[in-house]
Amino acid sequence: MLEFACAMVLAIAVLDAICTYGEKYLTTSVSQWVSYDLRLTIYSHVQRLSLAFHDQKRTGRSHQPGDGRYRGDPELHHAYKPLLDAGVKFYASLGNHDDPEIERLYKGFNMGGERYYTLHAP
Repeated sequence: MLEFACAMVLAIAVLDAICTYGEKYLTTSVSQWVSYDLRLTIYSHVQRLSLAFHDQKRTGRSHQPGDGRYRGDPELHHAYKPLLDAGVKFYASLGNHDDPEIERLYKGFNMGGERYYTLHAP
């Protein structure tokens, strides 16, 4: 009888492990499928929009984290060049790891030397 009980405890433990693995696998798979389908739907929708729609819905500004942008990194400025050339203004809001004595003076952040921790762009 003791051997049967030990075998049942072991069988239940193995079955529980298999079910837990299956649950995690299915949950992860379904979430990946949903994410993929959602991204595909959104990207397809944005790609079908006319250029006139984007011209009408322009906000003219962008929000960005401050890390590294004030140093004049050419790769970062190159990535934003089309937006900067189009007149899009960037407004920075500094976090606790930023250096406000340097970053608030960077002209590309449009902070005017002020210390903004919450963005209230004009």
